[in-house]
Amino acid sequence: VRAGGIDRREFEMISSVWKLRDEFGVKKAKWLPYWSNADYASASPAGVYVSMYRRPGNGGLAYVSNVAGAEQRAEIRLNLKKLGLSDRPLSAKDALTGETLSISDGILSFSLPSMGWKIVWIR
Repeated sequence: VRAGGIDRREFEMISSVWKLRDEFGVKKAKWLPYWSNADYASASPAGVYVSMYRRPGNGGLAYVSNVAGAEQRAEIRLNLKKLGLSDRPLSAKDALTGETLSISDGILSFSLPSMGWKIVWIR
């Protein structure tokens, strides 16, 4: 994402995403795009998508979006064994706000507005 031509608030948000990516270590992580990650994660209902970075020892960074025309309750089902997360207690948080998110048996669930998105750090 280029920072040119945006206002200060948008630049601060983009800067937060860049810092998060550095903190997680995406350069050393495996990218699992929504169109080819069915072995690792699934998203529902229709219009909700999840792409992820997977980094052993650092968990997963899930990018969840809702492209449907209305607010939806996103449900993300993670294959914990395939992600290398089945041998430990898990936590999930909104990676930009720090809000703790509920995760149980590898399932995340939260509301997203139409065209909304959230980055979730699972460890």
